[in-house]
Amino acid sequence: MPHGTETKVVVVVELNYHSITGGRNEIIKIKKILVLPVFAIFGGIIFYIFYGTPWDLISYKNNFEEYLENKYNKDFVMEEISFAFFHGKAYHGYAHAKENPELIFYVGQNRYTTKETEDSYLDQTWQKQAKDELGPIVEHFFPDSFHNAVDIY
Repeated sequence: MPHGTETKVVVVVELNYHSITGGRNEIIKIKKILVLPVFAIFGGIIFYIFYGTPWDLISYKNNFEEYLENKYNKDFVMEEISFAFFHGKAYHGYAHAKENPELIFYVGQNRYTTKETEDSYLDQTWQKQAKDELGPIVEHFFPDSFHNAVDIY
């Protein structure tokens, strides 16, 4: 070579991943394709067992709030709602009046009849009133009692 000239040699090496792994990459892709739908279906079944269908969950939540507001002429907030798959496939939840968030009560479908909506708002309201009014009287007559309760049945 003449003095002052440089020659660069570039070597390009291509490795085929499939030739190295023996096609394992394709097997991994197939496993992913098969496993993901199985998990999605399994997750959907689990969600249905605990919450019912998503559209029914939203629908019943709104229906329960509307039922309470029409029945008692007050604004109510649904705390939570769930689906009883193994107990009559009925929706139920807990709510409270907007002006009284500490009084939480049951609202849901009656699983034994025609799945009519029922609630325990009056029961819980009367229970709280009885406890507030009769609790001090019970404590006055039974001061040494460690645990007392006022229940309405």
